[in-house]
Amino acid sequence: MLTLLLLIAAAILLYLLFWPVPVKPISWKAPAPPAAEGVYAVNGRLQEAQHLPAGGAGPEDVIFDSQGRLYVGLEDGRIMSMQPDGSGLEQFSKTGGRPLGLAFDADSNLLIADADKGLLSIDPNGKLMVLVNQINGRKLKFTNHEYSKKSWG
Repeated sequence: MLTLLLLIAAAILLYLLFWPVPVKPISWKAPAPPAAEGVYAVNGRLQEAQHLPAGGAGPEDVIFDSQGRLYVGLEDGRIMSMQPDGSGLEQFSKTGGRPLGLAFDADSNLLIADADKGLLSIDPNGKLMVLVNQINGRKLKFTNHEYSKKSWG
């Protein structure tokens, strides 16, 4: 019985070793890296960065308004604002969701990509409005902010 099991195992092993597969590996040579100049030049811009307490966990995005105040969205749904040095920390609004992306439009409304609530807008007085939370009857899920050179506003 043991011999039969060993023969079956050997047959399976041989089959798997010589089993035809459609993969034809080829070698790839990586291109030379770009020169360390221009946008790739070594710099020390982050050496003077400092940690600013935001009043809670999870700030994913930060943005400055036209007056230079800094805004962050926190894990618990609060939008906090502060001066660039971290002073004057205060709650600007609360979405009731999870703000992931922030941007200002041309009218100084804060646009918020909220993972739970969709695309929101908060006017300068703090009034919250839902802009979009579904498309074709389907609820938006995990709304986030795509970063690009184009502005939301």
